[in-house]
Amino acid sequence: MAALYKIKKFKYFTSESKIENINALYNKINFNNIVEFDCRFSNLTYIQCLPNSLKIFVCRYNQLTELPELPSTLKELDCDSNKLTFLPKLPDYLNILICSKNQLIFIPLISKTLIYFYCNGNQLTLLPKLTSKIKYLSCYNNQLSSLPQLPKSLKHIDCSNNKLSSLPQLPNSLIELTCANNQLSSLPQLPNSLKKLNCSHNQILGSLFSLLKLPKSLKELKCWNNQLSVLPVLPNSLKILCCDNNTLIKKIKYRYLIKIICL
Repeated sequence: MAALYKIKKFKYFTSESKIENINALYNKINFNNIVEFDCRFSNLTYIQCLPNSLKIFVCRYNQLTELPELPSTLKELDCDSNKLTFLPKLPDYLNILICSKNQLIFIPLISKTLIYFYCNGNQLTLLPKLTSKIKYLSCYNNQLSSLPQLPKSLKHIDCSNNKLSSLPQLPNSLIELTCANNQLSSLPQLPNSLKKLNCSHNQILGSLFSLLKLPKSLKELKCWNNQLSVLPVLPNSLKILCCDNNTLIKKIKYRYLIKIICL
C-alpha cells in the first residue's frame, strides 16, 4: 500500500461519512473496510491495490497507465481522463463503467448487470457485446466502423464522431439517438419512443431520408450537413428542427416549431 501515500485526500464513506487525510486514515480505520475510494485530481501514476470491500472507485483525472485488480464487490468504476491502454477483468456485478478519455483500444467483456457504459474519447475499433440491461451508451470519438447488436433496454446512445456507415436495428426503448459525424447514407427504422435525433454531418441521401417515418414522439431533429433535398413528414410533436447546409428545395413552414434553422 506504500504507493497510496501519494494521495493528498482519501474520500471514503463509513457510518460517519467523513473525509480524512490518508495519513490519518490508516491510524483510524481498517483500509479493508472502505466501500468508496475517490482519488480524482491526485496526479497518481500507480495504485498498488484496492480493498476487497470496495463498491465505488473513482480515479478520474490522474496519470494512471494501468489499474490494479478490481474487487468482485465493485459496482461503479470511473477511470475517466487517464492514460490507460487496457482495463483489467471487470467485476461480474458492475453497474457503471466510465472509462472515457483514455487510450483504450480494447474493452474486456462487460458484466450482465451494467447499466451505464461510457467509453468515448478512446481508440476503440470494436465494442464488446452489449448486455441486456444497458440503458446509456456513450461511445463517441472513437474509430468504430460498426456497432454490436443494441439491447432492448437502451434509452440513450451517442455514437457520433466515428466511422460508421450503417446502424444496427434500434430498440423500441430508445429515447435519444446521436449519430452525427459518421459516414451514414441512411438510417434504420426509428422507434416510436424516440424524442431526440441528431444525424448531422453524414452523407444521408434525401431520397432515403424522405421515406423515413419520424415517430410521433419526436421533439428535436438535427440533420444539417447532409445531402437532403426533401424532408420526411414532420410530426406535430416536433419543436426544434436544424437542417441547414443541405440542398432543400422546399421551404419549411411548420406552425408547431419553436426553433427552426434551415439556412
